[in-house]
Amino acid sequence: MVERIKCPTCRKFTLIGSYCEHCSKSLNTCAACGAGVLGDAIFCPRCGALISEEKRLALTRQRVAWYWWLLPVASPLLLLSPWVGGAVAWAVNRYRNPRISLYILLFGIALSIILVVVTAVLGI
Repeated sequence: MVERIKCPTCRKFTLIGSYCEHCSKSLNTCAACGAGVLGDAIFCPRCGALISEEKRLALTRQRVAWYWWLLPVASPLLLLSPWVGGAVAWAVNRYRNPRISLYILLFGIALSIILVVVTAVLGI
């Protein structure tokens, strides 16, 4: 099921994301004053208004694009360890969706461990 939230500007239901699909206004804003709000904020940084639980959950569960999973895999091609690729993907996406970005980081770490074990076994 696709999750939808009510846009604070046009009051229509839209997909969870950064912008409303109807009026194209940013969804990462305070409903009271329009200031930019991060997903972990409880109060608006400008006016101090309470950010609703629904709004906070919507801000923290934005979609993370599938290609971020490729960064740990492609890191060895750039002569970097896969955990570095996982760390970069985590750093970029940690405010969009903390759970998925943590999974990408753990995937990069696991891939690094697998490469070390395979290298040790094969004696390369």
